[in-house]
Amino acid sequence: MMLRFSALSAFFILSFCLVCSTRAQAPAKIAEIQARAFESRTGTFSENLIGSGARELGNMPSGPNASVSTFIIVKVQFGKDSPVPAAAKVRLVATETGSTPFSSNSKTQRRKIILDTSSSLGPVDSDGTTYVGFWLERTDCRTIVLNASLRGVAGATSMVETLPFTCYE
Repeated sequence: MMLRFSALSAFFILSFCLVCSTRAQAPAKIAEIQARAFESRTGTFSENLIGSGARELGNMPSGPNASVSTFIIVKVQFGKDSPVPAAAKVRLVATETGSTPFSSNSKTQRRKIILDTSSSLGPVDSDGTTYVGFWLERTDCRTIVLNASLRGVAGATSMVETLPFTCYE
């Protein structure tokens, strides 16, 4: 009788520990989207074009830091010591609006998908963070909406950011 009670107690204690350790892991998430213009005249990347303090994105194809393409960086966090599913991918959909915000021709804006691709994840650092890069080959005077999402992960998340590119002419 005592042996059965001990075995049953051990089973419940082990089950409780496993459930608690699973709940303690942070859910996987898209933590940040960055956008860095590739500056044609210097061959360098700009500072992050998204977030507070980001520079104005007017006349990018011809301005002093002329750029016609943009590199997108998606930061993914799994949490420290969290497992990364082998099938995990990041999907990025970049949608461009069809007219410029300051255009005198204010027709209904059409939307055009300029990138819709998925990428496998690379190795994660000791905190469970990894980064995935995507190249937007042609960016100019149209606003671009970036939608990044996790695939192949339970409780998948997504994040949306906007790049308000415009030209004033």
